[in-house]
Amino acid sequence: MTDLRKGLSVFDTLLARPRATGFGFRIPIFPQSSTRNPDPRTLLTSGRLQPRTLQGSLLSPLNAESVVNTSAQVSLADSHPAVLGVSGRQSNPAFPDGSALSLPGVNAPSETQIAESPTDTNDALRQFELQRLEESKRRREVNREIEALKKAKGRKVIVRMEEARVFAIRNNLPAIFKVSPSRRGTGAAPFYRKHHIGAAAVRKHDETIVRESKRFGVDPDLVRAIMYIENADGDRLRLDRAAQFAGLADTLLPMNINPTIWEGVGGVRGEQFENPELNIRAGVALIKAIQDRIEKPTPAKIGSVWQFTGKENVSDNGKKIERAMREQLWITGSPFDGDPAPRGP
Repeated sequence: MTDLRKGLSVFDTLLARPRATGFGFRIPIFPQSSTRNPDPRTLLTSGRLQPRTLQGSLLSPLNAESVVNTSAQVSLADSHPAVLGVSGRQSNPAFPDGSALSLPGVNAPSETQIAESPTDTNDALRQFELQRLEESKRRREVNREIEALKKAKGRKVIVRMEEARVFAIRNNLPAIFKVSPSRRGTGAAPFYRKHHIGAAAVRKHDETIVRESKRFGVDPDLVRAIMYIENADGDRLRLDRAAQFAGLADTLLPMNINPTIWEGVGGVRGEQFENPELNIRAGVALIKAIQDRIEKPTPAKIGSVWQFTGKENVSDNGKKIERAMREQLWITGSPFDGDPAPRGP
């Protein structure tokens, strides 16, 4: 029995010492479930946890109660048994505002914990709710404009929303598309322009362009300008052309028109858009439909709505089409890729 008591005494002594963990020493902070650990107040007052170096001054603001009431981890260096860091909420005179004492590498919150904080979650929920309300408002406006088109009985009503404009064109309903001038954009050629591709497309299909332009009463140079821009600027690194070849493209050349949206325009069915001549027919019919619904139409306004049906201001793409038509870039453009020398204001 005496030997057993001695063994337990030695075991208690070992528990009180730091134990090696990797590159440093860590000791448990007085687990409440253990009945063998001495009272922490006794350890502090007896000097058993007092540091032997100046680094230990970090422990000095803590009193016994703050250590007992703090879920903290004490890290000890190899050569210094001094306390290097304590993290957790402190209730002691050194931190009257209740702020946390946190040192680098000691119980620091992870990026995931920071990202999943209640504040960030609430902000995300608010943003989602705002987007939902905005979409709901937009849908109501689309429905209102479509109902106005149905009830117009031949009168022209102002239509702003993209879906309502598409509805007006596909159903051959009169409407007004307001498109305002804009100072944004210059119409300059992008770095990825392939002049020879655009010029080749216009030369190849010029007979069809002339014939379909006469059919619908559209300036053939406007059709040439749109076709030139769609082929010269639309084939970004040849990815668009490769997607069409693989059957993955939403829009089809030579007019780069979407058969799903514009099926029936010009009397062309969806599967017929792969035929270049019928593709051009649908494109020219669409240009005519846009032109008839824009107040004081210009190539820049028509080109802007051609790019995006809901456009309400002249876009850079519209200015590129206007410049291509004015300068007839399919003829006068640079034989090199890139922006040709300017020929107008």
